[in-house]
Amino acid sequence: MDIRIADFNNPDAILTTTHAQEWGQVLTTIESMPLHLKASDQDGRQGSLIFDPVGTNAYLKASLATSGWLATKIAPDYAFLGIDVDFAKSGVILEAQFSNYPFLLNNLI
Repeated sequence: MDIRIADFNNPDAILTTTHAQEWGQVLTTIESMPLHLKASDQDGRQGSLIFDPVGTNAYLKASLATSGWLATKIAPDYAFLGIDVDFAKSGVILEAQFSNYPFLLNNLI
């Protein structure tokens, strides 16, 4: 799989030092992930292959769980951000966001 990673707010220093193990687990999971596709049910496209966000999220969840990553609730002080995050471990939180395929590019950039 061709993976390109760009950071926001320069987290590289902390990811490669304090949280190098966690970052390694995330990279290994992403790099080993197969492309998940499913048959479209959209009018005029039935049966053509499209991105499968459900399969992708299930793979991420199962793979990261083997390294101790678990879903967790957001603390009440930060409830404005939502009710939970997809994965947390050792002070690092991850959110895997894939909606339906027309928005795939938005989810990846």
